[in-house]
Amino acid sequence: MTIDGEEILITVENRRGYFSLEAIDGTGKSKTTYFVPAKLIEDIQNNAGRKAQYYALLSAAQVLLKPTHIYQGLNRRHYENALCYIGCPERHGENWSGPAPPGMIFLVCVTENGVVFEWGWEKADESDNELPENATTRFRNRKWKNSSST
Repeated sequence: MTIDGEEILITVENRRGYFSLEAIDGTGKSKTTYFVPAKLIEDIQNNAGRKAQYYALLSAAQVLLKPTHIYQGLNRRHYENALCYIGCPERHGENWSGPAPPGMIFLVCVTENGVVFEWGWEKADESDNELPENATTRFRNRKWKNSSST
């Protein structure tokens, strides 16, 4: 898949038991690699009811490379240093892609050790459609904002 002329790769990396996703780092200045547990992807693939989550991983890959915001510190136990990438990618399905659902934003959460643990569509905040609802209470601090964002 290509975004703005840049190829997105979901590959098996040298970290055993994980697939890798290329991303910009939490500062928005350089590239890094994050990891998705292969077992998680396998479980999603093998569960017909979770196909949408499997295809949403393509949207997650887009957001990791082209986020509009990156926050650090989820207000959840054990995720105080996790990163949350926020963006508005395309939606994907089997052999199709299309625009984001109206009024929705996509989040990808990554542990401080670089493991992607959650991704999906959420309702956008009414006062700032580039952020999820209640962003100010859900996250500790914004680490980066895309300069072309509003």
